[in-house]
Amino acid sequence: MDPLAYGIGWNEAMKDHTLNSKQGSLVIYVACVLDKAKFICFNEKNDNFYCTELGCIASHFYNQYSNFETYKRILKHHMNDHEVVDMITHSSEFQNIIV
Repeated sequence: MDPLAYGIGWNEAMKDHTLNSKQGSLVIYVACVLDKAKFICFNEKNDNFYCTELGCIASHFYNQYSNFETYKRILKHHMNDHEVVDMITHSSEFQNIIV
């Protein structure tokens, strides 16, 4: 494995050959991001986390994180069918479809 290909500096790779500390910090960073987005509940004090209903839905349907960020931005309490379809068309899966 080439650490430089993954954005890990040479000095960091030399200090920690197994990169355990780098992996740990990445896991905590991603857990905090997912917690902020309400995909999981993360307790940083004891490193426990569990999946929320939103996270289960995203995981079950293999939906990307960016789609839920878009949905949260567009979603309103009351939407008609046209507005819901329009919101879904903003999903990343439809980016390369030209009509």
